[in-house]
Amino acid sequence: WSWFTGWFNLIGQVAVTAGIDFGLAFFINAFLNIAFAVPTDPPVTIAIFGIVLFIHALLNTFGIRIVAFLNDVSVWWHLVGVGVIVLALTVLNQHAVTPLGDVFTRFVNNTSKADGVAPFPLIYVMLIGLLNAQYTLTGYDASAHMSEETHNAAEAAPKGIVWSVIISVIFGFILLVAMNVGIDPGTGADGMTGYDRALSALVPPAQIWIDAVGQTGGLVILLVVIGAQFYCGMASVTANSRMIYAFARDGAVPLHETWHKINKRTRTPTNSIWLAAIGAFILGVPYLFNAVAYYAVTSIAVIGLYVAYVTPVFLRVLAGDRFERGPWTLGRWGKPVGTLATIWVVFIAILSMAVGSFAAIGQTNIKRLIAYSSIGHMGYALIGLAAGSREGVQGVLIYMAIYLAMTLGTFCVVLSMRRAGGAVENISDLAGLARTHPALAFFLGLLMFSLAGIPPLAGFFAKYYVFLAAINAGLYALAVIGV
Repeated sequence: WSWFTGWFNLIGQVAVTAGIDFGLAFFINAFLNIAFAVPTDPPVTIAIFGIVLFIHALLNTFGIRIVAFLNDVSVWWHLVGVGVIVLALTVLNQHAVTPLGDVFTRFVNNTSKADGVAPFPLIYVMLIGLLNAQYTLTGYDASAHMSEETHNAAEAAPKGIVWSVIISVIFGFILLVAMNVGIDPGTGADGMTGYDRALSALVPPAQIWIDAVGQTGGLVILLVVIGAQFYCGMASVTANSRMIYAFARDGAVPLHETWHKINKRTRTPTNSIWLAAIGAFILGVPYLFNAVAYYAVTSIAVIGLYVAYVTPVFLRVLAGDRFERGPWTLGRWGKPVGTLATIWVVFIAILSMAVGSFAAIGQTNIKRLIAYSSIGHMGYALIGLAAGSREGVQGVLIYMAIYLAMTLGTFCVVLSMRRAGGAVENISDLAGLARTHPALAFFLGLLMFSLAGIPPLAGFFAKYYVFLAAINAGLYALAVIGV
């Protein structure tokens, strides 16, 4: 179980580092575009992404004292930053604001604006919103990863996890409410509402701030947020490298002797730091070919981290009174909180399967179709985990390996195709492929049928082992929902 948890955490940590710093690159690119007309083409964004990761790796390698100081500054930067944004959007706002009542009662459904195509039901849109939030509800385990460098870690680490959740809930809720209140509901001279202008911007929040306090004020707030993201990315590289170091120390990763080395001068796991940064950069490179790559990275982060989070919680619930408590626990609340957490992860697993499948049905863009369908992988993987057996763990590993290969293969085939001198984007572009490129059409069809789980292809056996583990564990309803 520890090996299984560690590997999912490793994958999730690398992906979440990529997600954080890629988001930071987006925001920096937006600032440079507004202030200095720097283009927002993918190569520019990737270059910024690489520079940011390089700086974070460099700081963690040589500036460990600076990192410790910046982590202390980060706490206050985030708290003060939330205060600045709330003040700008609610008190200093130059335009009309969205009434608080509308913030909590009004639904905006833009899942379809095409003529003759009905949008998805509101309940479906709400469920998508729940899945979107899962990516942001990560990172609370950083205290655990830094426990070996923490005084009185047995108490300080769990307290750090709990307090980070509490503070994030309070200030995150305040920030989200202020952001919604600050949107200008009126129609401007350009014929667009503040909501529409935000949607059309490279970074929607930046447009909301600019509408509220003007371009100069909006750019100042954007710099504050860029600073907060920079601190988050730096801390993510720190936590990621410590996780890799600890995992390598136990011989659980290839070339573990290399990643386990400590720099004698800086007393930091230098090799692990650069592995984390380079791994994150590699995950972001596909953005050069398609913007959907960013969503794929965040999906990988959610799958990896949530599996790693819920596994020890689930095992603790199963252990019951046999579990050996540490010096600081949730006491009598431990079991109900753990049970609720496990149920929640199972719920979002089912949700990801349903939402990913239904969202994929309405796609006309082939790359978006593949990306949306990949969302469901989290759900299928967690079915095997819910079985709570060695058979379930093996099923999950087989599933993830097969579907990773199938998805990468499908993307490679699609990226290799050209039509009218340009890349193939829409499903309609595939018309006549069997006549012009029969071999390519055959392989693409094979991969798509495998992704759908059609027997006797590899994708069928991937799902078969996961469902078999669930059935043998008595989880008949979960298996039926998955099918």
